[in-house]
Amino acid sequence: MSCFCHRQNHLKTIANLFSLCAVILSFLALLHFSYRHVLFQLSFYVCSNPSSSSLASTNSSSSAIAAATIGPPGVGGANSTSGPNANANATATATAECDIFRGEWVPDPERPHYTNFTCTMIQEHQNCMRFGRPDTEFLKWRWKPEGCELPRFDPHRFLELARGKSMAFVGDSLARNHMQSLLCLLSGVAYPEDISTTRDENRRLFYNDYNFTVSIFWSPFLIKGGEAGGVDNLWNLYLDEVDDNWAARVQAVDILIISSGTWFTRPSIYFKKRQPFGCNYCAQSLNLTMVSLYSANRAAFRSAFKAIGKLRGFRGVTVLRTVSPSHFENGKWDRGGTCNRTRPARREETRLEAVELEMYRAQVKEFERARREWELSGLQLKMMDATAAMLMRPDGHPDVYGHRPEQRVQLHNDCVHWCLPGPIDLWNDLLLHMLSNLLQHDEATTSRRWPLFSVLASSWSGVDGFSSGHEQKEMVVSCRRCYQWNFTLKNGDQPEYIHPYLVKASSSSLTFCYPSRFHTPAYIYQSFTPDLTISSNSSSGRHVVSSFDDLSVTVDLPPALRFFLVRGSPFITCATLGGSAAPFSISSVNAFIDVSANAARTKHTLRLNSGQTFLCYSSSPLQLSQQGNSLLTTPDFAGVVRVAFLPDPGLEAVLDQFSACYPVSGEVCFDRPFCVEYKWEKKGWGDLLLLAHPLHLRLLSSDGCRVSVLKDFKYNSIDGELVGVVGDSWLLKTETIPITWHSTKGTNEGGYAEIISALSKDVNGLTSAPITTTSSYFYGKAIARAARLALIAEEVGFPDVIPIVQQFLKDSITPWLDGSFSGNGFLYDPKWGGMVTKQGSTDSGADFGFGIFNDHHYHLGYFLYAIAVVAKFDPAWARKYRPEAYSMMADFMTLSRKQQAKYTRLRCFDVWKLHSWAGGLTEFADGRNQESTSEAVNAYYSAALMGLSYGDAHLVSIGSTLAAFEIQAAETWWQVKEGEGLYEDDFTRENRVVGVLWANKRDSGLWFAPADWKECRLGIQVLPLLPITEVLFHDVGFVQELVKWTLPALSREGVAEGWKGFVYAMEGVYDKGTALEKTRGLNGYDDGNSLSNLLWWLHSRGDSGEGSLGWVRNGWFGHYCH
Repeated sequence: MSCFCHRQNHLKTIANLFSLCAVILSFLALLHFSYRHVLFQLSFYVCSNPSSSSLASTNSSSSAIAAATIGPPGVGGANSTSGPNANANATATATAECDIFRGEWVPDPERPHYTNFTCTMIQEHQNCMRFGRPDTEFLKWRWKPEGCELPRFDPHRFLELARGKSMAFVGDSLARNHMQSLLCLLSGVAYPEDISTTRDENRRLFYNDYNFTVSIFWSPFLIKGGEAGGVDNLWNLYLDEVDDNWAARVQAVDILIISSGTWFTRPSIYFKKRQPFGCNYCAQSLNLTMVSLYSANRAAFRSAFKAIGKLRGFRGVTVLRTVSPSHFENGKWDRGGTCNRTRPARREETRLEAVELEMYRAQVKEFERARREWELSGLQLKMMDATAAMLMRPDGHPDVYGHRPEQRVQLHNDCVHWCLPGPIDLWNDLLLHMLSNLLQHDEATTSRRWPLFSVLASSWSGVDGFSSGHEQKEMVVSCRRCYQWNFTLKNGDQPEYIHPYLVKASSSSLTFCYPSRFHTPAYIYQSFTPDLTISSNSSSGRHVVSSFDDLSVTVDLPPALRFFLVRGSPFITCATLGGSAAPFSISSVNAFIDVSANAARTKHTLRLNSGQTFLCYSSSPLQLSQQGNSLLTTPDFAGVVRVAFLPDPGLEAVLDQFSACYPVSGEVCFDRPFCVEYKWEKKGWGDLLLLAHPLHLRLLSSDGCRVSVLKDFKYNSIDGELVGVVGDSWLLKTETIPITWHSTKGTNEGGYAEIISALSKDVNGLTSAPITTTSSYFYGKAIARAARLALIAEEVGFPDVIPIVQQFLKDSITPWLDGSFSGNGFLYDPKWGGMVTKQGSTDSGADFGFGIFNDHHYHLGYFLYAIAVVAKFDPAWARKYRPEAYSMMADFMTLSRKQQAKYTRLRCFDVWKLHSWAGGLTEFADGRNQESTSEAVNAYYSAALMGLSYGDAHLVSIGSTLAAFEIQAAETWWQVKEGEGLYEDDFTRENRVVGVLWANKRDSGLWFAPADWKECRLGIQVLPLLPITEVLFHDVGFVQELVKWTLPALSREGVAEGWKGFVYAMEGVYDKGTALEKTRGLNGYDDGNSLSNLLWWLHSRGDSGEGSLGWVRNGWFGHYCH
C-alpha cells in the first residue's frame, strides 16, 4: 500500500489563479522537469482560462466558437516549438525546429485529392457530397505548419514504403473514418481486396501488389467494456483490462494507430480488479464515487500502452492519435446542436471545451509516461497531435449531410465525424510524414536517432581472432545480444555453462557434461569432460545459433538437429528439424557399460564406466544400438529426444514425471519495481520442471505464479545447490533499496567542521589539478569524485563550493558529450550495437578493453553519476544534453528485445544469474567474468539517480531494481561467509571475498593483484564509496570479519594509501573512532576517492558498537508503510 500526502489549494479568485500559475511554473523548473511542453501544458491548462466555469459547458449557445488565445500543446505560446510528442524527426521540407502540429489552414485550390466518385470506400454517413452538401470551399484548404511545408500525400510513395508491412487502426468510428481517408487517398493507385474473415466491425484489407495489409479493430474504449443495460443505458468499463479484440491481434503489426475519446462521455460504471469503484454520469443511488473523465481516460490508455509494451515479439511503431474535437453550436449534440460553418477558424478563435480538454490531457500524460518507459525497452511510440489543427475545422463535419434529406432517420446532426474528402485527410499527410524515416531504410537512421556519437565508418575488425569471412560476420551480428558468447566468438567451440550442464558446440555435434569441481584454498573451478556427444550424421559442417532470448539459446546442426538449451533445465533437449527423420549418434569419452530400454523404447538408461547414469527420453520409439564401447547409433528418427544426468537414483521418478514437457524459450519481464518475472514457452504435455540456484530460491515469490519447490530434487553446481521448481512462470522479488543522494541516516553535525575543512581543500584542488588522463575509466572516476564533493557540501550545509564543482563538472563532461574532447571520445559501433571509445576502436587493449565491450557499466556508471549530479543542480544543462546522457545509459541498460534495437539488451546484466558480467567480446574457457560488484552497483544506482534528476520514474525504477539484484548477487557469491556451505571449506576458510568470479571458476586473485593483496580485494568490492555502499555492506557482522581478514595485509611494504582508505572506511562501520584516527593519518587517496568522502562516510556512521549502517531493510517506505 502506498503512502502519500496530498495537499489541495482552494482557489477563490481569478487573481489567485494567475499567481498559482506562476508558482507552479517556477516549482517545475526547480524540479528539473526537462520537457518544455510540460511547462507549456500547465500554462495552458491552468493559466489560459481563468474563468474555468466557461470550460465546463459543452454547448455554448453563442454562434462564435469561443475565443481563447492559447490552444493545446503545439498550438499556442509564442515560443512553443513542439507538441508533447516532439515528433520533429519527420523532416521532409521541415527544419529541425519545425513542429508539424502547430500552424494554420491556408487556401489550396488543388484540393481535394479524391472525390466521392473516384473513391467508392466512403462510409455513407461521411459521404457529405453525395447527400447534398452545397458548399465546396471547405475542401480547398491545406495545413501549413509554421516555418515549414507539409508535403502533399503521395500514394505511390506511401505504398512503396509500406510494401511488405501491416498497419492496424484501433479505436471507434473516428478510427474507421481515419482508415477510410487513407483508403481513398490510395485509391488513385490501388484498391485493396477485402480478406476479412468476420462480418463484424473488424475489417482486414490487402493490397496484393504491395503485400500490404490494413486492418481496423473496433474498440471504442481500448479496454474491456459492455453495456450494463437498464434505463440509464450504463456501460461497464474495466479500466485495468485491455480489450482482447485488438490486443490479441496486433502482435505482428508493423504500424499500430490507436485512438479513443468520444465514447467515454457515455454513462459508465468503472471497475478495477473486477470490482466497481466509481462511475460517471451515473445516478447517486448507485452509491459510487464520481470519477472524472480525465482519470478514466488515463487509466484506459495506461492499460492499453502497458498491453502493447508486453506483447511478445512486438516490434512495430505505435502512433497515438489525440482527441478529435467536436463542434456543436447552438445546442448540445442531442438538443439540436449544429455545425454549419463553411470555412476554417483562425487559431485565436478556438478553444478546446472542458470534456475534450480532460481527455486530451489524459492522453498526453499517459503518452509521456509510456514514452519514458518504452524508451529503455527500444519500443517506438509516436504521437499524432492532430487536436489543435482539427479544432480549427468546424466546417469539416457532415452536420445534416450524413443522409438524404428525405430520409426519415433518427440521427442527430453529426458534428463529430468528418466528411470524406475533407480536413481528416490531414491525418494521413501527417502519418506519412511521421513514418517516412521509420519505414524507409531503418538502418540508415542510426546516427539520427542516437545523436550522441559519431558512427564508425565501417565495422571495426580489431578484435583478435575474429574471422573476416561473411559467414562469421553474419553469425556474430545476428547474435550480438546473445549472452552465450562462447557459441558465437571465433569458432564458437568453447564450453558455455547452462545450469546444470557445461555445453560445447562444434561443427557437427553438441557435447555436454555434468561438471565435476576441483578446489584449493586459492580457487574453485568446474572441469569440462565430454560426458555425452550427440552428433548429426548429415551435418553441413557448421553449427548455427538460430535463435536466442533471455533464458535460452537454440543451436542447430543443419539440416538435421536442433537443440533447445534453456538455462536451468535438467534436460538437454534435441529435436529433428523440419519434422523429417534423420539418423544421429550418442557417444562418450567413457564407455557405456549398460544400455537398457523400457518396453516402448521411449526411455533408455545409459550407464557409464565413470559411475555416471544418464536417462534418455524420446517422443517416439528410439532404436539405439551400441557400436563398440563408446558409441550408440540410431537409424532415422523424427521427434524429440531429452537427456538428463541422474544425480541420485531416488530422483529418477521425478525426471520420468516431467520428461514430456520441455521449454523452447524464455523471456524476462521487468514490469514492477524490485521484481523480475521469468516466463517460459513450453511444448509437450504436463508441467515444466526447472532448476533454481540459491538466489532464485531466496527471492522466489508465490504472488501470481503457481510454482512448487521440490526441496529434495537437487543438482550440484559451482553456484550452489540447484533445486527443482515446477512452473512455467516465476516471480522473483527482492528487498527495496533507497536511492538517495545522501547518507540514509544523516551526517553527525559534530563532524561538519572537519568535513567542510576537507571540502575546501578538495574543491580548490579541482582547479589547481585538472584532469589529465584520457582513459575513459580513470576520467570517469575523476568526475564522479568531483560530483561527490557537491553532494557532500549539500548534505553538510556548505553551498559555497557547489557552483565551483558544478562548473568544473560541466567543463569536464561536456567535451565527451559534444565530441570536442581531443584525447578520446565515444563512437557508436553499429556492428555490435554499442559505444566504443576512439582509443578502443583501434586498440583492443585501450581503456581496459572498452572497445571490445569490456567493463562498459563500470566506465559509463561513473559518467552517469557525474551527469546526474550536474543535472540535479543545472536543469538547463540537463535538458540540453539529455539525449547524450540517455544514450550512455542505453548502452548497458536498454530493455529492448528487438533485433534492430540500436543498443544491446541489458548488455552486462545476466537476468538468470541476477548480476552483471564485465567481460566483453573475448572467449574464455571459464566463461564470462566480473571482478568489482560495487562498480556494477554504482552503474545502476547512478542511472537511478539520473532518473531522479530528469523526473523519470521508470529509469529510477529499473535502475534501482537492477542495483538491488546486483547487491543480492554480491552477497550471495562474492561475499564469502563461513557456515553457509556455498563453497568448499578450504576456499571458505582462506577467503572473505572472491577476487574474480567466472561462470565456471572462483578465483581469489585479481586481474591486477595477487590473492594475498587482500586490501585490493576488499577495496575493489567497495569502491566507489557512496550512500548505496550502506546497502551493499549492511551486514555489520560480515564487515567485521572482512576487515579482520584484511588488516594484516596492510603491514606489507608498499601498500597504497588509496586501498588503506577503503579498509578504514569499512572499519568505521563498527569502530568509527579508530577508523577516523587512521584516516586522518593518510597521505593519499584513491583517484576516485577523497578525504572529504572518507570523512563524510565515517561521520555518517553510528557511534562505535551501534551495529547499524543506517539503512532500513526495505527502505523507510517499507518501515513505516505496511
